Amino acid sequence: MTAAPVDQTLAEWDEAYAANDLDLWVEHLDRVPVSDFFPVLGEREALKRGARLLTLSQWLNYIGGRRPNEVSVEVENPSTAPEERMAVATYLRWRDRIENLLKASRLPNLPQAGVVQYFADHLAAGILIGYQRIGSTVELGSLLAVPNPEAYLDPLRALQFARTPSQLDLLRRSLYSRHKVVIQRNTLVHIDRERASDVFGPSIDTLFLNDWLHANRYAQQRTAVNAVFFEDPVPRKATEASFEEGTTFLEVGCGNGLLAASFARNEAKVRSFAAIDVSHEAVSATYENVSTQRRLHGSSISNRGRFTIGNYGLGAVPHGSDLVVCNPPYLPQPPPHTRGAAAHPLSRATVGTELLEQVLRDSPTLISPEGELLMISSRLAEQEIASSLPSAMTAKLVASRLVPFDIEAVRGEGEAEYVQWLREERGLQVRGNNGLVHAIGIYRIRHRERKGGRSND
Repeated sequence: MTAAPVDQTLAEWDEAYAANDLDLWVEHLDRVPVSDFFPVLGEREALKRGARLLTLSQWLNYIGGRRPNEVSVEVENPSTAPEERMAVATYLRWRDRIENLLKASRLPNLPQAGVVQYFADHLAAGILIGYQRIGSTVELGSLLAVPNPEAYLDPLRALQFARTPSQLDLLRRSLYSRHKVVIQRNTLVHIDRERASDVFGPSIDTLFLNDWLHANRYAQQRTAVNAVFFEDPVPRKATEASFEEGTTFLEVGCGNGLLAASFARNEAKVRSFAAIDVSHEAVSATYENVSTQRRLHGSSISNRGRFTIGNYGLGAVPHGSDLVVCNPPYLPQPPPHTRGAAAHPLSRATVGTELLEQVLRDSPTLISPEGELLMISSRLAEQEIASSLPSAMTAKLVASRLVPFDIEAVRGEGEAEYVQWLREERGLQVRGNNGLVHAIGIYRIRHRERKGGRSND
């Protein structure tokens, strides 16, 4: 197995920098996933404007606001510092890869002009970039980078990062367009709300889980031999025979399909995949986004995929999957005697832990003996997680991130009492000017005993 991609990229940077060999660095970029482009820049302090060191989002806004020919001249100028030439060349190569990925996607309903939301790995930055399709080509336009993706959830927070009229227009189009093109790592998905009005996202929860899967599962499967199946805008098709002993996958509550599409694109060997959601529009979006990955042969999507519309239940999904993912509603509700006379108008997509608890109770059947369930939840619901976990299973918190609390999900009569209960009983926090935050966590659920009596943790 090869070294971790970012570590390898850091080594390649050092070699190219020592030799002042820009071509060597660009050749390396052509061999690695687009998600490995930016981490090395901050690690090697290459994001500069003159003598001033910038954050990734500051540098992207500066370099992205210039004309492409001006940026190209900086790369070719021998008087420019080597690290700055290499950093700018990285930016230009990144734009090329995004253009090629958009061109290769062949999404049937993709607008001629729109906005891409690109999420840098480890969610270090969120980048909006305008695009326009001209015949068979795709051209990228204005750009706006923010230091964290959560700002997209709140237009007022995102506005503080827009400095030019083109950035303001880009933000407006991103917030109000019925189409959303999302790229995370090397997976592109399209959310078409003209055809699927109840399909949203991806939320920060889904992005967080997908990013963790890339760093801790998919990247670990890369080898010099199989890399060709993942790194091109149109990944090379793998043979059916190579997937005979592959991974079986299930997503409960598939939504827009980012997690299923990312699995189809990035898992080294895919034996089968299944997805279920109560929304027929969500299942349709997931099917389309999985199909556009085009790493599998066309017949594989129908032969290997099982897409189910309906309520979750053991009778509706396959049993014994190697990898199960779930991003359920996760905000706990107070006991009945504390709710008051009126029912709270709570969002079905956020509040209530019934699905979370049911999936946990079913986990011994859902997961194969060597498999795992990855569930993302607010840590406000840790009591429900603990009480629902069967004794035969273990649950480990493998990652956690502090995010804004979506107050819009609980607007209405009883809102103040509910928020107060979450603060007093579950640990909802206040940050800054009365802004509410909570931690989301990724929980890895496994059988307590693996084959041969070994502990799974």
